Amino acid sequence: TGPFDPPDTEGALSSATGWLPLDPMEIYQDVLDRLSDAALYGDTRVLHDYIRLPFTFSTEMHTFTLTTEAELDAYCLSFTETLQAMGATDYIRIAREAHYVTRDRIEGFHYSHTIRNGHRLFAPFCSRHVVERGPERWQVTRAAVAIANDHWEIRMPATTPFSEYPPAFLEPQGLTQ
Repeated sequence: TGPFDPPDTEGALSSATGWLPLDPMEIYQDVLDRLSDAALYGDTRVLHDYIRLPFTFSTEMHTFTLTTEAELDAYCLSFTETLQAMGATDYIRIAREAHYVTRDRIEGFHYSHTIRNGHRLFAPFCSRHVVERGPERWQVTRAAVAIANDHWEIRMPATTPFSEYPPAFLEPQGLTQ
């Protein structure tokens, strides 16, 4: 057994025991926080650690599959450039729901907020991520984002009002169909 294998008890254990939290919301939010900071600051090293290739990224209009580290770097850096061009001071993603699908897979739902000096730059949008247990950490393998962009690179998210989200974003099984 290793540090990613849960003990016989349930729940989050202290870091002193060497075990990671077992609460799917804690795991999901931790991955979101690390990737949000990486996106804001262009830290591709963190991106490589927390996104597993091939990585599938879907908008309402198109699905992109990234298969190389170079593609992943371009994805990260283009989004970082977008955030910087808008003057974003914070990129915050807040988990709303996360659950285990299997012992090694979590699916979750969150809202993304892009902030400049305490003010929203555009409407928050929701996303669903699949997070899978990797050899050293949990990693995102798939993301579905409620923006209407249909081409790469995404420079300004075209957000959709929540009432108009497609069913895949509102149902827990939306990423597995």
